[in-house]
Amino acid sequence: MRGKWTLSTKDIVTLVVICMVLGVTGVYWSYIYFALVNIPTWGGIVGSMITWYFFIPGCLAAYLIRKPGAAFVGSILPSFAGVLFGHPLGLADFGWAIMSAVFCEAVFALYRYKNWGLVPLLLSGELQAFQYLWGVYYFGQFAMGINAWLWPFLAGFLTAWVAGLLAYWIGNAIMRTGLYKFPEPAKPGSP
Repeated sequence: MRGKWTLSTKDIVTLVVICMVLGVTGVYWSYIYFALVNIPTWGGIVGSMITWYFFIPGCLAAYLIRKPGAAFVGSILPSFAGVLFGHPLGLADFGWAIMSAVFCEAVFALYRYKNWGLVPLLLSGELQAFQYLWGVYYFGQFAMGINAWLWPFLAGFLTAWVAGLLAYWIGNAIMRTGLYKFPEPAKPGSP
């Protein structure tokens, strides 16, 4: 008998498709991000306002699959695709992915994997904004003073909820096509 921790073949294919599509397009989104960040004075803030895109895969994977670990795996796998398809930072991208995965999965764990609605998706997107701290460490921004990292972090945090909202809309659009259906709720008394 399969437990709630077991991924079916359909779940694995769903994860791979989500992560390949959003991982490959994330490479190009990274180039847009780095172009914006290099604008003097306001670039860090403007660039951080579009980081929500990188938070969509974990939210969408959790929303569609609705099993423990889906958000974590859904946040990590796009980095593999990104590295294979030329992410500008290469393997360093895994630092952001691991932090996003932990924060994304934490929200659903706090809900005990029973609530997969819009509110947990929005919270998941918001908490993933803390992955910015990996960039502060990686690029040594603490040494550059508080203005070098605080304002971009706040800008990213204020827009991170967009990832949860888009994951909700995309997930519902996929459901309307009939290609994927939400997992059946457990029957009372079943394991």
